Amino acid sequence: MSKSEVFLAGGTEISRNQILQVLGFQEGKLPVRYLGVPIISSQLGKVDYNALVNLITARVQSWGQHFLSFAGRLQLIRSVLHYIQVFSASIFMLPRAILDHIDQIFRQFLWKGPGLSRGGVKVTWEEVCLSKKEGGLEICALRVCNTTIMLKHIWILFMDKESLWCKWIHSTYLKRKNFWIIPKPTI
Repeated sequence: MSKSEVFLAGGTEISRNQILQVLGFQEGKLPVRYLGVPIISSQLGKVDYNALVNLITARVQSWGQHFLSFAGRLQLIRSVLHYIQVFSASIFMLPRAILDHIDQIFRQFLWKGPGLSRGGVKVTWEEVCLSKKEGGLEICALRVCNTTIMLKHIWILFMDKESLWCKWIHSTYLKRKNFWIIPKPTI
């Protein structure tokens, strides 16, 4: 009972309260999160990604009691923080503003530590994201990363003909049309 919720649409406040009393469940609020991912029928907005930004910020600030070197902060960005956003980026095309905000958190953490204060920048972020051969620190640029991960979905769409998701996309959106020229679906 404690793990279940009821979602009600319409009706009067009295009838809604009666239904909740009879069933004994709490009333749920949208969007619902399943495995950390918001489930909603419309396109997600910037507000829906605040949980991701807050998770990354909280993780950075939890390292505040440790005295981390520059190399330690760099390693945590590459191995922990980056992969927190990859989980969401593997499902959604994250809005540019959210990716920029996460990049800002990474920058502030790298240069100043868990306090996330401004300043202290030694090099442009674009240079930091370059490969080591090019003089960078190999932090993956989030916009590039998100686009690359989304391309994986296109690959799966053409290679996995037995997937239920692929069959649904082909029958609902493609309908024997050329993928590269169909208009972007609106939700």
